[in-house]
Amino acid sequence: MKRYNDFIPKGDVHLCSSVTDSLLRDFYMIANQTRPNNAEMIFKTLQHEVHDLHHILLVYKMRDYVYGFISGHLIPGNDNVQAEARINWLFVEPIAQKKGIGSKLISGFENHLKEVWKVYRIQVQPVPTLQSKNFYTKHGYAPGIIPYLYAKDLSR
Repeated sequence: MKRYNDFIPKGDVHLCSSVTDSLLRDFYMIANQTRPNNAEMIFKTLQHEVHDLHHILLVYKMRDYVYGFISGHLIPGNDNVQAEARINWLFVEPIAQKKGIGSKLISGFENHLKEVWKVYRIQVQPVPTLQSKNFYTKHGYAPGIIPYLYAKDLSR
C-alpha cells in the first residue's frame, strides 16, 4: 500500500503568463516549507518580479495543486551578444521532492529559453547545501570563475 508521501500524481510544467494572488500564496507556502526564514522575502520579491517583462515563471501542477515552481529572468543580449538567463528560485514541495519534479521544471525552463529566446547560458546561485549543488551539477551546471555562481552552456 502506498503512503500519500510516496504518491505524487503526474502533472505538467506550465509557463505562467499571468500570476494571481492565489498562485503567489501557493508559492509562499512551498517556500515556507523549505526555507521558512526566507519565505517572506521570496514572496515579496516574486510579487515584484512577476511584473517584469523579462521574468520567466514555470509551475508544476496537477489539476489545481502546485507542487513546485521555477522563477528566473532573461538578460537580453544586443547585436553582438547573445541573451543569457538566471534562475532566481526553484522550489518543490517537500513531499514531492526526489520525484523528478525539479528536473522537469529545470528542463522546461531551459527548453523555453533555448527555443523562444535563443539563450546561450543560464546562471544560478545554488543554496549552499550539498543537495542543491548536487542537483544543479546533475543537470549540467558547474561553478564558474565566481565559485558560488554555477552556469550551464546551452549552445552545445
